Amino acid sequence: MYKIKLSDGTELVNLKVNGDFFITEQAITEDFFKGKLSSIEISGSPDSENEDRAPIYGVRKNLILSGVYKIENGSEFAFRERTKTEMEFEKQQAQIDYLSMMSDIEM
Repeated sequence: MYKIKLSDGTELVNLKVNGDFFITEQAITEDFFKGKLSSIEISGSPDSENEDRAPIYGVRKNLILSGVYKIENGSEFAFRERTKTEMEFEKQQAQIDYLSMMSDIEM
């Protein structure tokens, strides 16, 4: 079983893994993760022979939610790391927004 601690301290516990997806018995939507992915901590390890992957643990940063799906008994979700290009674009967009605000120009 796995546990994920989001950047605001929210914890998701008793998670299973299927490929890159975490599976929970909770009903979760994308809104649940908004503003909580600047840093997450993953701990745990496979709980059965059916999970043939190495233990996942550690702190991950700069993540994006790649999908949340409703399943029969809860939800499944996955993360991916932001690419360097995505981070550079976000930084440039923030600079443009700042300059626009300071110059009183609407874009």
